[in-house]
Amino acid sequence: MSTAVTYPGVRRDMAAQAANQALPTWHRIGCLARAGTNHHGHARFATGQLRRQLHLTAQQTSEALAVAKARGWVDSTSTARCVVLPGHALNPCEENHR
Repeated sequence: MSTAVTYPGVRRDMAAQAANQALPTWHRIGCLARAGTNHHGHARFATGQLRRQLHLTAQQTSEALAVAKARGWVDSTSTARCVVLPGHALNPCEENHR
């Protein structure tokens, strides 16, 4: 089972990139997930939190998450409540990903 490993400062850098409005929204979702991932590779969000943090509508969030999945930036099991990094879908999580 793999775990998310980061070097010092990467979470801060990813959080800054998530706030960068010049980046595509799908990319910002992946950055926010990387900034907030737990040791199992899952970034958990309260209902509506992902949308609010990125200043998106529910539709924009859904579309951007679909693009992030299609591009392999996040795992296909990701939801707006739990964004999963690639290769971490089978790791333990309270969300029902499958």
